[in-house]
Amino acid sequence: GQQLRSTPPLMEQLDQESKNGKDLLEYNLIEDDNYSTLVIEEGITEAILDLTVERTDLYADWFMHTRHYNYIGKKGDEHFIVSVATIPLEEYGGYRALYTDKRGYNEFSLEESDELSPPASILTQLIQLYPDCDVYRVHEEKEFAHDFYAVEHDNPQNGNCMKIGVICCRSGQEISDMFLNEPSEQFWDFMEIMGYEIDLDGWTRYRGDVGTGKTYFSEWKDMEIIYHLAPKLDSEGHRRLIGNDVLQIFFLEEGLLNANLISGLGTVPQIFSVVQPCGDNEYKVSFFNNKNVKSFGPALPLQTFDGATMKDLVLTKLRNGYSMTKKCPPLNRLFYLPRGDHINELVSNYPPSTPPEYKVKKKKEAKKIKKLLFASEESNDIKVKVIAAQDLAVKDKLTGTSDPYCCLYIGDQAYKTKAHKRKLDPFWHEEFFFDLDTVDIVFTDFVLQCYDWNRVGGSSFMGEVVIPLEVALRISEEITATDQQAWYRLKKDMSDSNVNGDILIEFGRIKREIGKKVKFANML
Repeated sequence: GQQLRSTPPLMEQLDQESKNGKDLLEYNLIEDDNYSTLVIEEGITEAILDLTVERTDLYADWFMHTRHYNYIGKKGDEHFIVSVATIPLEEYGGYRALYTDKRGYNEFSLEESDELSPPASILTQLIQLYPDCDVYRVHEEKEFAHDFYAVEHDNPQNGNCMKIGVICCRSGQEISDMFLNEPSEQFWDFMEIMGYEIDLDGWTRYRGDVGTGKTYFSEWKDMEIIYHLAPKLDSEGHRRLIGNDVLQIFFLEEGLLNANLISGLGTVPQIFSVVQPCGDNEYKVSFFNNKNVKSFGPALPLQTFDGATMKDLVLTKLRNGYSMTKKCPPLNRLFYLPRGDHINELVSNYPPSTPPEYKVKKKKEAKKIKKLLFASEESNDIKVKVIAAQDLAVKDKLTGTSDPYCCLYIGDQAYKTKAHKRKLDPFWHEEFFFDLDTVDIVFTDFVLQCYDWNRVGGSSFMGEVVIPLEVALRISEEITATDQQAWYRLKKDMSDSNVNGDILIEFGRIKREIGKKVKFANML
């Protein structure tokens, strides 16, 4: 039979005796028989019940609603994806990052650089972390993010459905005897707490592999749960359904459960809950699991529970245990292979590419592109004022100066300032208006790039400022112009260009009367 162990406590036992003088074992439901492969979870006297469900769709939770970049890498024949949030977080000491491959997730952090812009800094660090892998940034950001989200959401490892075997049992019974039990009224009271009875004929929601007839169903948090009830199934259903349920509930009508006697269930069941009524709407609860499954929460308080709390505790523990089984043998391989195939298929649609370039247009063409914008005070626009720069890098060695100008980008809208000849501390004081109606803020940066103008040979890169658009919008909401202004350090890209200096930028919102015409100036 399979080897089992109880789920170990998640914190140290601080008090070996309960304050009311009751023996700790009073709350245990698993028979103490000196099993070499089974350790009884005694519970924690001082534990505070935590019913947090450990989320498995981390990409959706952490990244889909904030500015981030996605990178693809290949290690041997396996692809991986690294997602990096580009708004630094103090608790991470930089950028929050998530490594995803067929085995699951790994959270880590990347440093914010004083010299490199976020795109260059992140890519440089990833290349250093994975020196033998081909790592590149995905530039089709919105499309990839939604495709990646779909892969993760549809993956059974992250599904929002559970099927749970429920067996009515008594002390000393083996599985074959348990399947023959006629359940008591207390069993059906328990099931009414856990869910409600449904008729599967015409049922269009989650069925949990059940064909026809009646069973119990529950909508719990964001999940749909089907219960495979042993009393409602024949021997074939016991084998085909309950025997293939990773999660099991034993409703123990009396006595203690001898866990060695459940080996007849087979090797698929991994996580087990034992529930026993001990009064009017009052229950004891115990847990144990296959020894290969690593620890998972929540910790089990040493107490009895009312029906509603019992349900939340049991389902939370089973859900978290189910998530853990996907990372542990023997079930992990059942999820690695299809997950790896889905990631490889996704990656094949996004080969290495270059970001789009927006070239300077001729004056006549630029005039045709300029728009007249009619907007109210609630207009979805942002105003960017490029005020000045200081201590810029010297690009013309003969004069010891530069001819700086700036290009500004939000999405496919691009503008430029005038070039100032032979200046290292230029003063522009130029305003630009960006229409955000068609811009997806989550997937967009504000980018300012400074160049040295050259009559021959093209402009030379002098540094860039990259700010998530959502951050720029927050700054633009500040009350005073002083709060909206800041000096931003010019940073390097992946080239070897000499970069130095700072740019003074002001972000603001547009407040205009209906019908007032506002020109977009100096569009590229």
